[in-house]
Order: sequence, then C-alpha cells, then structure tokens
Amino acid sequence: MKKILPLLTLAALLLVGCADMGDPGSTLAAEATTAPLVTTVDRDAIKNPEKYTELELKAKKAVWAYSKIGITNPDVTINNVMVSNISEYGDAIVCYYTIVTGNFVALTPSIHTEEVLGYTFEYPYLQYQLYVFANNRRYTLQGAYDAGLLTEDNIRTIWEQYNGK
Repeated sequence: MKKILPLLTLAALLLVGCADMGDPGSTLAAEATTAPLVTTVDRDAIKNPEKYTELELKAKKAVWAYSKIGITNPDVTINNVMVSNISEYGDAIVCYYTIVTGNFVALTPSIHTEEVLGYTFEYPYLQYQLYVFANNRRYTLQGAYDAGLLTEDNIRTIWEQYNGK
C-alpha cells in the first residue's frame, strides 16, 4: 500500500495540472497563442499561493530554481511544476516532481531501483524518482548524501516513509 500512495499522488497531481488546459480547438486556445511572451518575473510568480502549504511552496520554488534554466518555452512557468511526497531536511527538499507542459504526460513503466546505504528505493516508472533539491541544484539521494545534504538517519527516515514496511 505504501508503494501505491506516491504513485496515486503523482497521478492526481498530473490530472490536476492537466485539468485546466482547455479544449485545443476552442476560441480561447486560439487566442492564448497570440498572447505576448511570458516575462521572467511572470514565470517565477505562483498563482494562488494560498492553495499550497508552506512546504509545497518551498518545493515548487526549489524545483523551479533548478529547472527553469533549461526550459526554453516561455509559456512554461513555476505553475507547471507539480510536486508530491515532500519532506525537508535542513536546506534540502526531497520530493517527486514533474513539469506539466501539455495535455498528457506519458509515464514509461520501468521498475528501477536506487540503492543508498543499504536501503533500496524502488520506483515504478522511468520518470518517477525521489530527488533532492538544494542550492539551485538537483541531486539523487546518493548524491545528496555524498554532498553532505542528507545524513544516514535522513536516508533511513526517507526509506521508511516511501519504501519501508
């Protein structure tokens, strides 16, 4: 059951993120394509911040700080960032994330694992993995441990939370 919860959470986030995309054939969609390009300030502004917890806002901002550098589509903003299963350890944010850029996100079934300090983290999809965000960088769990962002105790706690029995 614990392994299914993160998957269901991600699926729900993807559906919520896609729910407001509109009908591609509608007049509104056609008008949206003629709108001016989104400015950097607009790209960093979270719409309706009151609907998120403080930790969700921190996670969205951390993911965006890392991700926005590589995004060339000016219409993709921090509001396209979906996060789930968030935890915080000092300056490090641990979470699953995706950046929704269209009406559909295809997840590739591919069970893969990450071994950290003897703890095995199992992920059901290729694009589905816990990452650690700190200092505008993204780390794997092992990378965050190696960088001193997570302790062995943190790794054990994360494993118990996401994969534990």
